[in-house]
Amino acid sequence: MTKTAARTAAVQVRVDPAIKEQALDLLRQQGIPLSHALGLFLEQVVMQHGLPFAVNLPAHVRPVADAVTGKEQLHAEIQKVMADIEAGRIMDAYEVEAELRTLYGA
Repeated sequence: MTKTAARTAAVQVRVDPAIKEQALDLLRQQGIPLSHALGLFLEQVVMQHGLPFAVNLPAHVRPVADAVTGKEQLHAEIQKVMADIEAGRIMDAYEVEAELRTLYGA
């Protein structure tokens, strides 16, 4: 009887080096190679039909609409934004980019 080689596919990803090292250290402590951990993750994605965990924004970066509890509060937040626009305290994306280039070069 001949053995059939396991079929595998290569996956190449770019990640933050510090996060990678932290993950590798934790996985080593558990005796799990990174390739096995990634394989387990992908299997869970398939089994769960999506990410096997919740992905949420931290409360401090959630949209204002998530933080307001009623129509009046939403209206008040919109009024604040309108006042900021009228007072020139809002920059569009092009202005932000130009300022960042001025400050940090690039």
